[in-house]
Amino acid sequence: MTIELTTATATQLRGIRNELGLSNCVSVKDHGAIGDGKRIAAMSKSSSGTTVLTGAPSGTFSAGDVGKIAWATDYNGAAVIGLGTIATVNSSTSVTLSGANGGATYSGTVYLYFATQNDTTAIQAAWTAAKAAGVPMFVPAGMYFFNRQLAGVNADNTANFGVVGEGSVHTVLVAMPDFASTSSVGNGLFINITGCGYNVVSGLRFDGAFKDLSQSGKYGIQLDNQATTYRTLTTSTWVDLTVENLRGFTASIRIDGAINATIDGLFSYNGGYIGISFNGVTGVVRNVWSSNGSGFGVHIVGGSKILFIGCLIDEHSYYTTSITGSHVTFRDCIIYGGASLYCMEISGSTVLLDKTDVLPYALHPNSSGITVDGTSTLTAQSSTVTGTGSGKCVTGAGMYIDNGGNTLAGTVDVANLKGVTFGYPISLATKTPASAAAAGVAGQIAWDASYIYVCTATNTWKRAAIATW
Repeated sequence: MTIELTTATATQLRGIRNELGLSNCVSVKDHGAIGDGKRIAAMSKSSSGTTVLTGAPSGTFSAGDVGKIAWATDYNGAAVIGLGTIATVNSSTSVTLSGANGGATYSGTVYLYFATQNDTTAIQAAWTAAKAAGVPMFVPAGMYFFNRQLAGVNADNTANFGVVGEGSVHTVLVAMPDFASTSSVGNGLFINITGCGYNVVSGLRFDGAFKDLSQSGKYGIQLDNQATTYRTLTTSTWVDLTVENLRGFTASIRIDGAINATIDGLFSYNGGYIGISFNGVTGVVRNVWSSNGSGFGVHIVGGSKILFIGCLIDEHSYYTTSITGSHVTFRDCIIYGGASLYCMEISGSTVLLDKTDVLPYALHPNSSGITVDGTSTLTAQSSTVTGTGSGKCVTGAGMYIDNGGNTLAGTVDVANLKGVTFGYPISLATKTPASAAAAGVAGQIAWDASYIYVCTATNTWKRAAIATW
């Protein structure tokens, strides 16, 4: 039987949901959410004092768009043409905004956002119903505008909490210019699920709409399944989550106290001070991508014990990766650093690099690979670590252990070469000192076909004959 969705009965639609396995959740569309938002890139505001926007793709606008809520922001979020409506559709490629003069002094390229309604109230109603039913909230594909926290719960292990979308490419939630944190639960201002077991958050993308929301000490998404009473019972799934263009927050995504959690596919782009924060997390984390933030790309603290697999931690304005008081392994990862900075900072931690590249992005000049403090140990195997210019490859007062197969570009300058070992034969180019008083620094080693030479003091060499056996 063929069903036309636009004319299907409620019973038919419920049957479709059952067939798709969506019956055990509460859909935001059942509570009035529409999710018909659009983001149009590369439009233009021709001059200051006008709210006329032009340059959309042909066929973007029609008469039915008049009265829809709308706003525009420049590419860097420095100027926002405040929240208003589409007053006039000038053509299929141009509109005039009304009540949107907050950025009237700005002219240039903009993003335009517009939708039929603000879906916050509908989504919050769906969340309340989902909590009461003990099932996740379902957010179908679409773009939803919101200006308050969407889902928040603390220290409640009595239900299967969660928010499920249809994939971060398809389910998009956009923070409006008048977003506020009033009446929020916890510090996760979009989603906050803390102290709760058996929860799932997946398949969602949050867009901060290129606006500085000035929420210091807050997080876009905060997830924590460390319930005091039910700690050993908690099981969480946090998969395919993206937070982008989130300015003014301490972190885009914060994972706190996670045990027995499935974490796969976290993406932070153009975020706050920290892209993705892990605090007291134990487990395996796959496919993290953090890029283009104002501080750390990934921040790991609190005794975390994490295996990262297949992650890309991209250039940030501070150390791309910061690890404090934790035990961390990076396997098949790439970690890029910014100009004149360390790619990775290790403090009070044990870190293993396995088939992982740590290098300055695009070979920034005078950038260092890794700094290891005096209470830390770094081990590398089959990995690449690079320092450029005056930047060191590996440096600091800690221990560096080379397990073999590594490519080290730049100077290894670990204090006193403490605990440095090599798990494979060392290869040195042949060299014969000109004499026992040839130029040299204590500790240098050279060889030729007849002798091994050791520099025992400045410009002082001794040698031992080589024989077959």
